Amino acid sequence: MRLNSPARRAAFGGVLTALIVVCLIAAAYLPAGRLGFYFIAAFLPVTAIAEGRRGLAALCATAACALALLILPDKLAILPYACILAYYAVLRDLFSATGRILGKLLQLLCFNAGLLLWGILLVNLFGLSPAEFFPIEMTTLLWVLFAVAAQIAFLLLDYLFGLVCEYYVERLKPRLFHK
Repeated sequence: MRLNSPARRAAFGGVLTALIVVCLIAAAYLPAGRLGFYFIAAFLPVTAIAEGRRGLAALCATAACALALLILPDKLAILPYACILAYYAVLRDLFSATGRILGKLLQLLCFNAGLLLWGILLVNLFGLSPAEFFPIEMTTLLWVLFAVAAQIAFLLLDYLFGLVCEYYVERLKPRLFHK
């Protein structure tokens, strides 16, 4: 697809933003598929990145977060996407040029920053205590185990995300847009 005119870019960005918002609404109201809808919402900006429009992808993610905050009554359902996944595709593409190991370290750093932001917002803005998230007493060892498990889960998510992106670029995009 060629996004060479401003009208095409605006239309593509509007459709992309709408699809992201639909995924966030589905994640808020369908708890059984919540992680899947967050993953799809994080993947959608890849379509703009594949067209060489990283800025459009970031703009769509920002607009989707703003619209979801206005539309959804449950603001807590938007936080995982807004803090961690909204800019993941853009940052992944940006960090891929820095090399494999440095790119992964930078991705982990951004993931940890997003996780910290999510925790700070839950505690300070929404007034939740960590005891409300975890049914057991969290000792230092359990926090360390939780942190290590989160890093491993993120790396697995990154691997799966890379496979899906590769499939889109190599198989779906040529069939959909006949390049």
